[in-house]
Amino acid sequence: MWLLFFNGLTYLFLNIVSGRFKARFFPIRMRDLITDLIAALKGKLTHDTLSEYNAVQKLAYLLVIADVTLLDAIRIGGVEIGAIYAVTRAHGWLR
Repeated sequence: MWLLFFNGLTYLFLNIVSGRFKARFFPIRMRDLITDLIAALKGKLTHDTLSEYNAVQKLAYLLVIADVTLLDAIRIGGVEIGAIYAVTRAHGWLR
């Protein structure tokens, strides 16, 4: 888990410093997102150039990056909330 966390932080840091993060993932316009989502659901999403992400890909990649780096930091950085809840429920401390 630590390896994934530090790998994600390194990826995020290097991409922010180099400017690649902003160039690849922003801006995400709501109109483009809706258009691309409808096209993807219909199976008609085109990939004119493979070096550019469509709005649905940008959003999906940003959500994965947020999950891997930010949520893993919460899980790793302190005590896992789910484990505390499970232990307290098992011992009957929470009713």
